[in-house]
Parts: sequence; C-alpha cells; structure tokens
Amino acid sequence: MRNGSKDEVDRMEPITLVVTALVAAVKAGVAKVGESAAVEAYQALKRLVVDRLHRSGTTEPDGTRLVERVGESDGTKAALSEALTSADLDQPVIDAAQRLLDLLDRGGKFVVDASHATGVIIGDHGVQHITIQRP
Repeated sequence: MRNGSKDEVDRMEPITLVVTALVAAVKAGVAKVGESAAVEAYQALKRLVVDRLHRSGTTEPDGTRLVERVGESDGTKAALSEALTSADLDQPVIDAAQRLLDLLDRGGKFVVDASHATGVIIGDHGVQHITIQRP
C-alpha cells in the first residue's frame, strides 16, 4: 500500500485515516480526473467529511475548502485535522476513507521503469504477437 501496510492503515485513528485518504486522492489526481470508482469514492468521502464538519459548526464553504486544499501543504493537513477533532467521525466516514484508500491502492500495483525497453506490455492481460524475420 502506498501510504503504509494494510495493518498500519487498519490501526490508524479515524482523523489520520480520513486525512491520509483525502491527501492520497489529491496526490493521485482523483479530485480532478480518474477512474470512476475512485472519483465516486473521493466525492462520497468529501461529502461525508464536509457534512460532519458542518454539523460541528464549520460553514459548508469553509469545510469544502478545507477538504479540497488538504494536499497543498502540511498546514492544510493540520487545519483539516484540527477541524476534524470536533467532528463526529462515525463508521460511515471511516468506511468511506478505507474504501478510497483501497481503491487508490489498486492503481499502484506495479512500479516499472520501461523508459529504455522495446516491445514491452505493462499491466494485466496484455497480449503481444511477435514476428521474427531473418535478414
């Protein structure tokens, strides 16, 4: 897993889990474009987090801004973490964060440098037909 082993994620406290999932999504570009399941999972977690922040007294626009800017700096991560301390991070929020991390982890299956390779297929279920001709 990109952000640590599955056991490490399972042991994360809820605020860290939510912030880690949101930062991973932003860094993976899911907030803008990406695989539909990951985009949907990001949007669902974002809605849940903004709702929980709103319930704890943060205005909806401020909550949205906190979530959308979480990947910009350590300060934005700290600001979201601080705001989440007074929010009710219930099981649906935790499950949504875990689902997002699981979906993002699928994308990091291979780390391959094929910059100098020829005739290479990277990924699952690739088919390649090679014809060798003698000069």
